[in-house]
Amino acid sequence: MGAEESTEAASEDPGVTVVSRVTNTMTVDMDEDYQRIMNLPSFEPILKTHLSNDTRLEDMDRINPASLTKLVNRFAKHLKACDTFLITYQLKLLAKTKETDQKALHAMGLAQDKKKKMARQAAEISKITEMVSTVKKLHATLEQTLTLCNELNRSLPPDLRMEPFNFSSFASPDR
Repeated sequence: MGAEESTEAASEDPGVTVVSRVTNTMTVDMDEDYQRIMNLPSFEPILKTHLSNDTRLEDMDRINPASLTKLVNRFAKHLKACDTFLITYQLKLLAKTKETDQKALHAMGLAQDKKKKMARQAAEISKITEMVSTVKKLHATLEQTLTLCNELNRSLPPDLRMEPFNFSSFASPDR
């Protein structure tokens, strides 16, 4: 009665599913992939010298040495053609790499020359800027001096006065 109660409880519970047992068990002999592997022909070495006495020598008699030689020679020619192609391709890549390196070095040299030229020009511009600021300071000092001279000249008696100095007769640095 205990087994029937557990079956009834399991069927009433929605989270539990009862599956019937498998009656026949699978064996390796019944596996389809295993059967295919078993039907594959066995490997036989090509050269008779590597055969043991237990193997079948009659299978070795079926190998045609002329066909095998042709196959090996064709394969060797194919490998040589691939080798020649790869060597040619590598040499072309090497030449292009060297050419690209030369172009890069040339471009880098040009860039360095341009950088040096720009640095020289920047130094000259800074010197010119410094000179311009010095000239402006001199101009301001000269105008102040002329103003003071004119004031001093006006403070003198009229018979000792000089003609007023006019700075506008000279070219200004702004022009």
